[in-house]
Amino acid sequence: MARVPLPRRITDSLRRVGVLRTLTGVVGLVVLLAPVILWAAGERATAVENRPFAARPALDQGWEATDQATAFFTDRVPVRNAAIDLRRTVSDRLFGEPPPPAARSGPVGAGGAASGGTRYVQDRSLQVLEGREGTLFFGEEFARACRPDAPTSETLEQVRRLALGLRAAGKRAAIVIVPDKSGIETELLPKDLPERGCAAKARQERFDGLRRLGLPEVVDVQSDLLRLRRSGVRPYLRLDTHVSSRGSATFLASVVRRLDPRVARSAPLERTGTERAQGDLTVIQGQPAEGPDEIYRFARPGVTVLPGGQLDPLGGFPLFHLAATGTRAHPVVPGRTAWFGDSFTERALPQMEPLFADLWRVPELTRGPARERPEEALGLVLDQFRQAENVVVELVERTAFGRAKGSIFYPPTVDRILAALREAPGAQATERR
Repeated sequence: MARVPLPRRITDSLRRVGVLRTLTGVVGLVVLLAPVILWAAGERATAVENRPFAARPALDQGWEATDQATAFFTDRVPVRNAAIDLRRTVSDRLFGEPPPPAARSGPVGAGGAASGGTRYVQDRSLQVLEGREGTLFFGEEFARACRPDAPTSETLEQVRRLALGLRAAGKRAAIVIVPDKSGIETELLPKDLPERGCAAKARQERFDGLRRLGLPEVVDVQSDLLRLRRSGVRPYLRLDTHVSSRGSATFLASVVRRLDPRVARSAPLERTGTERAQGDLTVIQGQPAEGPDEIYRFARPGVTVLPGGQLDPLGGFPLFHLAATGTRAHPVVPGRTAWFGDSFTERALPQMEPLFADLWRVPELTRGPARERPEEALGLVLDQFRQAENVVVELVERTAFGRAKGSIFYPPTVDRILAALREAPGAQATERR
């Protein structure tokens, strides 16, 4: 039978299909072999997602070993870092928001579940989350809120005991728990965040519980920061876990108002300029970057700031000393003040200078030398509390509502503080309801 030649347009179409198939095969081969070639050339992936690389698969994991093997090799693809950057850029350009963060599943305790049972959500403890307007959030805030290692009632009871113990010892006290950034800058959180509900519930339980204690020693900084946010001012830094200079001045003014309202009334804020600083979340993220911060100071004409200093008997556990003299129009908080606080306090030290007659800042008990020599570190805290007329205790929410052994709200630590306060001059019976 004679062959019937195909029309020219059909042969041309088939030829184009063949070319396309060949081209597709070449591109696919390049995509498959490029990582191998780059790896052989010495190119290696680096961790850029705020978590360690996936571990090697083990045969005793059963079928889970296949998933583990996928994660192991995916983490180590040489061009993976560029792919992550491309994914972020495409998402920003097309959708106006960052891509959803990668997640690992893990059990979450009753702290975030209304039923009190165990459920599974994304493990945020090793993540930096990117929200709206390029705002970064610390994943650990959600991990600790949704998976608390201590019931809220336990921390509230220790706050109550400490407040009443300080009062009975004749101290004028202020206990400050600074809210996590994700509890104040809520409108900037990533969309569709699974932990949003359980974290919000935990925070409401925490701060409502603090207010229900009805103790003047417990300063309601959360309400002050929320009012500042509603006024249009951002209380927290965009690339950092900490409050901005304006937010720092707000929580500091709340404390001073508790210790001596006269000082708070005579300390208006003034903007002194703008500084740039590296955001701690960008460092954790593996992409260090700086962001701006409008700097605020308390205007205190007539107040003389005296030379300060520091003592560091343990090496890496410094006690900072600030001093100032005031005037009738611009008084300073009188007497000796012991201020126990974390990095939020440390960042506020320049703003504190013209506010206190005699202030000693004591670091939190979870830093370096305090973990290695806990008895000596706690002894320094107790000495400062005994000598002071005013006592301030400040911790950020994610640390305060935990059962860390070094936390000042750790029950045995509160026991030691109360025992030391009972020895202070003018002490009365402690823990009266």
